[in-house]
Amino acid sequence: LLPPARAHAELVRHLADYVLIWTGRYAGRNGDDLAKAAHMARIAASVFDDVDASAVRMKAQRGGPSDALRASLLYTLHAHRLGGEEGSGEARAAAEDGASIDESAGGEAAALQPTTDAALAELGFEEAFTSTNSMARVFRVLRVDTRSRNQVATSYALMRACHAARGELDPACRVHHGYPSALGRAPVGE
Repeated sequence: LLPPARAHAELVRHLADYVLIWTGRYAGRNGDDLAKAAHMARIAASVFDDVDASAVRMKAQRGGPSDALRASLLYTLHAHRLGGEEGSGEARAAAEDGASIDESAGGEAAALQPTTDAALAELGFEEAFTSTNSMARVFRVLRVDTRSRNQVATSYALMRACHAARGELDPACRVHHGYPSALGRAPVGE
């Protein structure tokens, strides 16, 4: 869910049908997915050398996102239609009208993207559920790759059969675990 959002939206369509985002900051809690973004970036950087973990963070002053975090799929989904970092009433109203608020224009929230359902759909998602207090949000992945879905289902079935026959921890069963070939390289190292 790291930057760039468009590239990772394409990756998600091979791995998931839905994306769950915890957005506690709208209810006054700071332990949401944005707060964990820097940690997720450090994990990703330990696997991929093209991830700059230090660029993905919430800024100390005013708690706004860094440019890299703002460009991420996580932030895009997190802020969609709810308004900036704190979910202010002004930002929410602007987001519901399809507008964005820019800090330089005196608004409370950083510029949001996408701010409309149409822009989110273009990215490949639609909002499926938002809890009453906006703490849990679920986004449906549009255009899920059926070939990838079938490949993962087959891989999972083979892995389960291997575990049943050989035991949960048998390394021979790893050969059956696979990511969709459409991803090019597996998201985890050997």
